[in-house]
Amino acid sequence: MEGISGRPEERGRPNARGAFWSDRAGWWLPAAAGLLLLTGLGTVDLWTLEERWGLICQEMLRSGDYVHPWLIDHPYYDKPLLSYWLMVGLAKVIGSLDAWALRLPSAVAGIAAVWCTWRLGRRLLGRDAGLLAGLMLATTYYFVFWGRVASADMLTVGGIVVAVTWFVERRERPGFLFHLVFLSALAITSLTKGLIGAVIPLLVLLPTISRDWRLHARWTTLLACVCASAIYLTPFMLSGPTAGELGMQGGLRMVFQENFRRFFDPFDHKDGLFTYFWYLPLFFLPWTVFLPFAVFSTVVGWRRSSPGMRWAAWASLIIFAFLTASGSRRSYYVLPLLPFVSLLTAGWICPPEGGGQRRRKAAAWLAAASGIVLFGWFGVVRPLTPELAGLKQLAREVHAIVEREGSPQSWKYVFWQRPRGSSAFYLSPDRRGEWIEGAEEGQARLERLLAENPRTVVVTTRGFRREILPLISHPLEIEARDWRARLEQMEWLPAFLRRASCRDNSVVVVLPALQTGVHLGEEK
Repeated sequence: MEGISGRPEERGRPNARGAFWSDRAGWWLPAAAGLLLLTGLGTVDLWTLEERWGLICQEMLRSGDYVHPWLIDHPYYDKPLLSYWLMVGLAKVIGSLDAWALRLPSAVAGIAAVWCTWRLGRRLLGRDAGLLAGLMLATTYYFVFWGRVASADMLTVGGIVVAVTWFVERRERPGFLFHLVFLSALAITSLTKGLIGAVIPLLVLLPTISRDWRLHARWTTLLACVCASAIYLTPFMLSGPTAGELGMQGGLRMVFQENFRRFFDPFDHKDGLFTYFWYLPLFFLPWTVFLPFAVFSTVVGWRRSSPGMRWAAWASLIIFAFLTASGSRRSYYVLPLLPFVSLLTAGWICPPEGGGQRRRKAAAWLAAASGIVLFGWFGVVRPLTPELAGLKQLAREVHAIVEREGSPQSWKYVFWQRPRGSSAFYLSPDRRGEWIEGAEEGQARLERLLAENPRTVVVTTRGFRREILPLISHPLEIEARDWRARLEQMEWLPAFLRRASCRDNSVVVVLPALQTGVHLGEEK
């Protein structure tokens, strides 16, 4: 771990062009990452786990309660509050809670991770390797993918790299400010997804901290720990001092369950022991082609490797072993490993002593090709795909009918048998709808609600619409149309392809046509 104390960026003198691009990477590398992470960020409908963040933030804005997260009809304290606060704060700044506000924190964290990876690599491996490491991370498919998702995962990655970079760059000048910023970064990162935001940086830096422990054994360090602890505990204290489910003790109980219990005795997400042996190469694409050579070269030539390369290898191994040792494993848990394997791989492609011109040229071409493909896919193709506006278009059609039929406030929204959560986000943004599931008791409740208020919009899926149609007088059906729905209308396609496009889980809205002449054909 002695590589942290070296300054390879001062070794050697790259050619003028290399020095220019490396020295200017402080502005153009984050700009390139921003182009990939921000272009078309808000055009795609919310999906899967994004729906949780969208509904929780929506309820916070509706109720004005920002310390007790609710998901649909139950409290949801599985994640700390900071990620919700960031999204809600952006919504207040831009004036609306939409996909852009929900995803922007992840994108900014991704840009910060790229920038700090460049700085970390420049410090430990040299200018060219640092530049390439940041560029590799920015052009890794799954890094860009998760950097455009409304969740806490990329916030954790960004916080981890920021904390490690701060420590590495300033470890020679320890003091109160040094420890306060470092420990506060750990506390803030732990408030996004969980204590993994503090555990991984400490594991990576533990050999260095233990070796230089005298530099950190100060009373000011204890004071910095107190301040960082206060930062971490503040959201839990704001939730209330009671032992209730949403109180401080309830929140800390969830911290224990979601971190310690999940690590040693997981209750879900029990993927196999070799999960990350498969998912690390997958998540590191397209740079996986270089990774085996970097690992083999570092292991075989360990004594000849630079201190920075040995540090990058140890850091990658420690994180990989920690994630594998956890009983709870999922594919995207491997994301915090990507910056460190990028450093390891970039150090092999651009060794501090020079050379490797063929590897450098191949890496440059691969970075350019990957960047173009990623920009084309995320910035052009996906925003133009009809599927991506399916629920937004559905909401526009339903709201147009509701407004024409009378006051929108007189309508009630009922979500039958748990359709996609994003359907509630788009269809009922101003008020919480009724969520019903179950057998006979659910059917009776739905019939009662329809009898009490004829102006009821029932949101369900294609597989359940037959249960709804007999209960509504003059039912009007509107389905979220996407590219799969269009396949059904292409008679020239083979029958099995058209049948495969019929999805029972596609969102369907059923509402009464109260005025004569209002029917689906008019909305089309």
